[in-house]
Amino acid sequence: NKKAITEAIEELRKVKNDESKTVEEIDAAMKNLESASHKLAEAMYQKVQESGGQGMNPEDLAGASQAAGAAPGGEGNVVDADFEVVDEEKEEKDKKKKKKG
Repeated sequence: NKKAITEAIEELRKVKNDESKTVEEIDAAMKNLESASHKLAEAMYQKVQESGGQGMNPEDLAGASQAAGAAPGGEGNVVDADFEVVDEEKEEKDKKKKKKG
């Protein structure tokens, strides 16, 4: 299972980086990776069911996420995002001031 996912990831990377590839070829590579990951999930689920949920090692799941392209140490694909910190207490005070004024 791990080999199939690793191969699917590599194929998707190749297709994605090749500017001559079409959207359909990229979609096919993505579906191949999705299929491989579903098979891994099924195998993991079956393993848990067979053991009655006992003895599942969290490191088994970590190995699966690394096989799926996550970098060890949590340094995978980082996305920069904007966000706003909301001070709820300040907002309440501002609302009260507006009502008084």
